[in-house]
Amino acid sequence: MKKFCAIILFTCLTISVCNLSVSARNEIRDSDGTLVMDKYPEVSNPKREKIQELFRKAEEGIISEEVVGAALRETYPERYSNRQNNISYTRESVMGRNLSFTTLWRAWQIPQANSYYCGPATAEIVLRSHRVLKDQHDLADELDTDNFGGTPWFISDSIGYPMKNVLDDNIDEEDYHNVSANPSAESLATLTRLCVNNWEHAIAANMYIEPSDEDRPAAYPGGIRIAHWVAVRGYANDGDYIQWAEPAYNSPVSWSDQIEEPNLYTTKEILASCVSSRGIIW
Repeated sequence: MKKFCAIILFTCLTISVCNLSVSARNEIRDSDGTLVMDKYPEVSNPKREKIQELFRKAEEGIISEEVVGAALRETYPERYSNRQNNISYTRESVMGRNLSFTTLWRAWQIPQANSYYCGPATAEIVLRSHRVLKDQHDLADELDTDNFGGTPWFISDSIGYPMKNVLDDNIDEEDYHNVSANPSAESLATLTRLCVNNWEHAIAANMYIEPSDEDRPAAYPGGIRIAHWVAVRGYANDGDYIQWAEPAYNSPVSWSDQIEEPNLYTTKEILASCVSSRGIIW
């Protein structure tokens, strides 16, 4: 009887702890006091689900990859009008839900407040992963974003890296960040795993993509120059794929309508290419 009661008690406690864990996550609040789950609810994506189903049919031999390619061009005309339509590369993007990502759940996506606030929004996300809540408008002042019309990667030898400086000013000294300019794909994968698993904070990554560059995240439009900050928050397959919180999602950025999810990902090689002229703050 005691053994039976002990089992029942243990089961009840386990359920209670699980419910508390879920409740705690649901009650995480953004810097403006809004419940995160209310502000950024997960929504279904009919376009993506349609393409996923077509890919499954192609893999089963029911339809050809040419049919999938035609559907991609019809569904996402802006995304594929100015770039090569590489089906195998695109499959990695569209079938992303089949990957299992290890992520920092504290590093929730935050939309940038205007077209050039990707830096302040990234800083807000990274600081949140350090359990520091600060609004991107205040961070924009600290980063001097308004004066530059964006957040520069590097200013001068005397000032250094504004993103690193501001992040360090808002956290404990033992957690100060490091700078890696032009990291290799392997270094990027290793540092992402370490930051997510060991140090438990996000990485500020500064992309610079020329209009002619083919190496760019699948969701980004082709044919335009993109200088952009994002917050790396997770990885899959030991870092072969790297995920970030995308500030452009649901934002005033001109190409934000092409960003259909708050968290994006790409291969470590493509992300390394995108940050090669600048780097990461980790």
